[in-house]
Amino acid sequence: MLSKVQTASVSGIEGNMVAVEVDITRGLPGFYVVGLGDTSIKESGQRVKSAVRNSGFDFPVSRIVVNLVPAYLHKKGSHYDLAIAVGILLSSGAIKGRHAREMISSSGFLGELCLDGSISPVKGVLPMVRALAENPAVRHVYLPKGNYEEGLLAARACGLRLIPVEHLREAASYICGLESLPETGKQSDSPAKSPVPDDLDFSQVKGHWEVKEALAAAVCGNHSILLMGPPGSGKTMLARRIPTILPEMTAAEQLETTMIYSVAGLLGEKDPLVMNRPFRMADYRTSKAGLMGGGNTPYPGEVSLAHNGVLFIDEFLEMERKQIDALRKPMEEEEVRMIRGGMLYRYPARFLLAAASNPCRCGYYGDENHVCRCTRSQLDQYRGRLSGPVADRIDMFVNVYPVDFKTLKEDEGGSSQRLKEKVLAGRQMQADRFKGSGIFLNSQMEERHLKEFCPLRNEEEAFVESMVQRYHLSTRRVVKLMRIARTIADISQCRDMNMYHLASAFRYIMGENHEGGE
Repeated sequence: MLSKVQTASVSGIEGNMVAVEVDITRGLPGFYVVGLGDTSIKESGQRVKSAVRNSGFDFPVSRIVVNLVPAYLHKKGSHYDLAIAVGILLSSGAIKGRHAREMISSSGFLGELCLDGSISPVKGVLPMVRALAENPAVRHVYLPKGNYEEGLLAARACGLRLIPVEHLREAASYICGLESLPETGKQSDSPAKSPVPDDLDFSQVKGHWEVKEALAAAVCGNHSILLMGPPGSGKTMLARRIPTILPEMTAAEQLETTMIYSVAGLLGEKDPLVMNRPFRMADYRTSKAGLMGGGNTPYPGEVSLAHNGVLFIDEFLEMERKQIDALRKPMEEEEVRMIRGGMLYRYPARFLLAAASNPCRCGYYGDENHVCRCTRSQLDQYRGRLSGPVADRIDMFVNVYPVDFKTLKEDEGGSSQRLKEKVLAGRQMQADRFKGSGIFLNSQMEERHLKEFCPLRNEEEAFVESMVQRYHLSTRRVVKLMRIARTIADISQCRDMNMYHLASAFRYIMGENHEGGE
């Protein structure tokens, strides 16, 4: 007897519909899986056989052929187990009746079977539930209880009913109508919120007023930023507090980010949703694959895990140049693309890059209190790791110097709440300004947007022209200058840019080079 059961697969973070066809015929007993399945799928025969028997059903002693449709799509993972087992039970007659056939034809099945018949959580449930929702015939999805909260995020907008199950026997009872379907909760359409830990706050950092304002501007306009200073100056301490001034995620952003964490297997029953903007940390020890993603079975790297959040790279210039250069494409295209087995995998990578680095290999170049022991060639080699194309995509270069003892004795260092209020006010100005334009943040402005959104008076225009001539600024740097100046004006609640905003932006884009040029 032939049966057909609906399930899904994952490619990147996109789900695809997959049909599991099971045919049981006379002949020598055997279990065959066809349809471009990987090793875990071919091993499913042994898992399914034991799970069916240990759940109280007879496993057919016949020739069993399982076909995964479409055949051209590479399939990976153990989440096909439940669909295969249900197909075998239906084809063998262990599950029968009109109710059972109708339930199976209107349902999708996801889950890995253990040998005792229990159903284990799997990766990638969120995109797979979304794929099943695109089939108008599918009204129910059977999935592991441990993936239920995760699946709700995708099911809430498509009218799907999720049926959490813990055992194959339980799933069979629901299918046959022997037990009533469990009552399931509904998730709100409003974005979920999680309390931000209060153990980190900018008020704990004494001094560094200019650096804090620069970080607030970077978050407000989504400008990439590089903090450069000697060891112990507070670069990492400042960067770790960036999450305390990030705006709340929208429901759409939560869904996007949770999908990435779902396929990476980083969600759990206690934390089924990514509710706060990610803050991912990497350093020179992070491999290129760990940073960008990769592997024979593709997985998202740190740039994708930081999607809709912040990627902080410590000891930035200690990384090999090829790793730094690899950041160029995701910063430009906001995604990572990989080809494996003839298939294209896409992972979103829209993030704010925050990096920290020593000014030289010994760490003390430009430090008044220490002697730099680096030669000119060592300094050039060290700085040369930051190639021109990547440097052009870092908007803000900020020098961080150690604070003096008097500053350390201050009681108040400026709270995160104050900075966050400025960030939110600046974001609101951007939302109002760019409404209907197709862009949302100042960092997304291109040259064609400047005339409309960054008009200058004669005095300001003369200043920009003089800086271009004196420092031979490229068009890309001029655009960068205007973007940052616009953000500094927004965070100060100024509708028009003035000389202060332009001069501050100029310092940020030039960094150490500006000081040397004068």
